Amino acid sequence: MSKIITADGMVDLDTYGLPATIDNFLPEEEFQALIKYITDANFPWYRGYKVKDSNEPPQIQLRHVFKHPKYGVSNNYEGFTPIEAKFNKVVKAKINLTFSSGKHKLGGWHYDYDKKSANTLAILYLNDNNGFTLLEDGTQLHSKANRLALFDNVSHTDVTQTDTEERIVLNIGFIK
Repeated sequence: MSKIITADGMVDLDTYGLPATIDNFLPEEEFQALIKYITDANFPWYRGYKVKDSNEPPQIQLRHVFKHPKYGVSNNYEGFTPIEAKFNKVVKAKINLTFSSGKHKLGGWHYDYDKKSANTLAILYLNDNNGFTLLEDGTQLHSKANRLALFDNVSHTDVTQTDTEERIVLNIGFIK
């Protein structure tokens, strides 16, 4: 049976329809500890670019890879371990910080894994903003602090926010 642990207890993913959202995923104390950890002046963010699928210039983002099947774990992995413990088997975890462009812009359509992969995706939204994740079927998963969005490995894109300077999300790929 595939389960994740939330602030309110266990959620059985085998009976939970995807896509889905879980508000208040982490207990407030754990959520605030994560925010404090990643917003500390010494937390290492690395400059990169979002996936690009248009003729527009690439959009810059900051990111930090906590865990990757090819590269292992980062030196800052301990900040992610309390969250990893809530999932069956985490394959990859990466935090993204994107900036407002002043208008809603698509980031770039992509799959996080090979199209045939059975991995499930989770996005933990770390701040409130009017950006969202757009799935190929048109489903919009809106950014709300401490909301976990769950969906199968389908084509998706981020949509930038206009009401805050930054949007911060933790992307988690896991096996149910």
